[in-house]
Amino acid sequence: MAERHSFETNPAIGLSSAEAGKRLLEFGPNILVPKSRLAAFWHWLKTLSDPMILLLLLAALVYFLLGEVRDGWVLVGSIIPILLVDLALEARTGRALKKIRELTTPNAHVIRDGVEKLIPSESLVPGDVLVIKEGDILPADGFLAAASNIEMDEAPLTGESVPVPKDASGSEPSNVFAGTAVLSGQGRAIVTATGKKTRYGQIGHLLTAIKEERTPLQKKIGGLVKRLLAGAIVACLVVLAIEVARGAGWGKAFLSAVSLAIAAVPEEFPVVFTLYLTMGVFRLAKKKALVRRMVGVETLGATTVICSDKTGTLTEGKLTVAEHPEGENDLLFWQTIVLACEPYPTDILEKALVEHSHEHGAFPEQLLSEWKLVHDYPFDYKGKYMSHLWQNSSGELVICAKGAVEGIASRCITDAVAKGKLQDENERLAKTGMRVIAVAYGKLARFAERREENEQNLTCLGLVGFSDPPRPEVAHAISECHRAGVRVIMVTGDHPLTAHHIAEAIGLEHEDDQIAVGAELENLSKEEFSQKVRRVNIFARLMPDQKYRLVRALKEIGEIVAMTGDGINDALALKEAHIGVVMGKRGTEATRGAATMVLLDDNFQTIVEAVKEGRQIFSKIEKAFRYLITFHVPIIFLAVAAPLLGLPLVLLPIIIIWLELIMHPTVALVFEADRGDPEAMRKPPRDPARPVLTGSELATTVATGLSIGLAVLGLFHYQISTGSPAAESRSIAITSLILAELFLVTIELSRRDRTAALKNRFFWVTRIITFAVLLLSLYFPPMAQTMQLAPIYFHDWLEALGVALFSTFLVESILFLRRRRAAA
Repeated sequence: MAERHSFETNPAIGLSSAEAGKRLLEFGPNILVPKSRLAAFWHWLKTLSDPMILLLLLAALVYFLLGEVRDGWVLVGSIIPILLVDLALEARTGRALKKIRELTTPNAHVIRDGVEKLIPSESLVPGDVLVIKEGDILPADGFLAAASNIEMDEAPLTGESVPVPKDASGSEPSNVFAGTAVLSGQGRAIVTATGKKTRYGQIGHLLTAIKEERTPLQKKIGGLVKRLLAGAIVACLVVLAIEVARGAGWGKAFLSAVSLAIAAVPEEFPVVFTLYLTMGVFRLAKKKALVRRMVGVETLGATTVICSDKTGTLTEGKLTVAEHPEGENDLLFWQTIVLACEPYPTDILEKALVEHSHEHGAFPEQLLSEWKLVHDYPFDYKGKYMSHLWQNSSGELVICAKGAVEGIASRCITDAVAKGKLQDENERLAKTGMRVIAVAYGKLARFAERREENEQNLTCLGLVGFSDPPRPEVAHAISECHRAGVRVIMVTGDHPLTAHHIAEAIGLEHEDDQIAVGAELENLSKEEFSQKVRRVNIFARLMPDQKYRLVRALKEIGEIVAMTGDGINDALALKEAHIGVVMGKRGTEATRGAATMVLLDDNFQTIVEAVKEGRQIFSKIEKAFRYLITFHVPIIFLAVAAPLLGLPLVLLPIIIIWLELIMHPTVALVFEADRGDPEAMRKPPRDPARPVLTGSELATTVATGLSIGLAVLGLFHYQISTGSPAAESRSIAITSLILAELFLVTIELSRRDRTAALKNRFFWVTRIITFAVLLLSLYFPPMAQTMQLAPIYFHDWLEALGVALFSTFLVESILFLRRRRAAA
């Protein structure tokens, strides 16, 4: 860490904007891993190492060895459009991810020009005054200039997950480091090191680029591609041996084998899958849901349970003081409330209380000038309350507390009658859906070291009820979840009666007597807890460790769980859930780090939209993969069958590349732009173990592809047998294959909606371009000669069209039989 005297700054004023600008130029941005200048080069190298590119270069080498120099250079040149298509898809993906990163860039609260400002973390400079609070992850190294009850999690640096107390003493305990999390308390720190000069940045293994984790389906697809590649190699060797045995010559035999290899490698599969997931992430970002891990998009569509926080997610989160005691102790009551809140509140409940206190003559500025904070006791998650110890200029000590009625009542002097009245009032307010807290204070003769001693024998001054109505769109969203087979569980720290009232208002399915309360769950066995989890949809007064236990129990009975949270103590449950959802407005940096998805609007409806998008993405991937396999099968079949039957090659390497260039944009644009399955949210969740295509679906897809391949091969064989030249026969066969491909796209798009093709903005564009390129290939001499094609006549077009329609009829017949079998 840099010498702290080098960056002495007034914690109340901070740096000036001009000085901060100078230091940013001097020290550079606060970035751990600057973008490599060689990144573009490595990307190009990775693209060139693609199996398809390598096979093309191998085919070009064969042409050069055979003396076909022009054809060799044509194949080398054909690599360029493939690179351009791949780079275009990569650019589209990159633009989407860049916009998402811009939205998720971490920010930092600093004091500059005497005012607290929110700036991007990368703009931090040494000497900045950093305002820190519970749940923050520090973006730079520094030392504490002011501290109140701060404990840090330094596990990223030390590996020890033990809270580390910090103070502003100026010694070692005042040092704080980038990458560590604030577990409790608040304060201000002077930044001493940024970027690579922080301790976090100096640890070599932390500077390695973090790779995006591959989703389960990506791994399965990667394995499928490898198996197909291995099969293609075997098939190539078989074709090579047969051709050589027939006396075709090594050159021609090798060309046949390489053509088969190019046809067999489905190198679009991983590209298309990643593109679809990335574009799904981008669409979700526009709907105010930021997915931080790609695996989340895949899992969203399979979600079976959503565990949702109540306040601010199911409700509006706009707490308004609705009920409070009135009488002779009114001023004392509101003064106690102000002193029980943080001096500079950020919590929505505390903000509502402090704002309301002005109406009753309790002014925070005046009270903070008269009283000095002696000790800030953090929130007690078991009792669900917090307290502050204050002292005035006369030496008088008072403690002010607020929190859950049960927790506060346990610290107060109350007899059975008073406790009964307090409980009755609590239930009366809770039944109307109000969030209720109790307020208490006590005078102390002396300050005790133990918190328990200071927080005993308090006087309860009364209860405050907050109105927080349900969001108007939540009832519809809950109903949509029920139709989609997604169970919704309300998880709240509020009173069970408050939770019950909100559940009734939003239509959450539950039994009136089936509300689980944290205290009751404490002593349940694992089996008893599991039974409770199976039938209860409202969990009230839960502690953070119980949220974690809830998620574990749901996962153990086979549920795919989405869990919402905001505070740092929710991080464990969020990380355990399949989909951890953190609130963007209320969530801390630490919880964002544990989450899969961040909601920018803290709205339950957004979670439902994300589930819907996850299902739609999978629906689109299904269509794309069916098309890819169906189109690949006839290409592979023709590459194998023609040499085995002693026919000329139907598909030369250059023609296969041409077909690939049709396939790529079609899949990337047409199917990705499809509206998806309109019935997606009226079906049960997808089994996450289910492959993109089941065995029966794959068999049907291969059968449809073979029907096209057989029809085209029959046409090619007929043309050759009637004496047509190879180039002309090839042209008629290729035309028929392309027309069948055009019909195939229409069939695939229209499986669920007959008008889907008409609604797709890219459908006609790609059709027109495909047809135009086909005409150029047949009738533009340079292209026709290069691809060894020839012009065809009207009757040839009719033959090609007839075979294409016949193959389409076969495809539709196969699909019809499959639907009948499924219906039976």
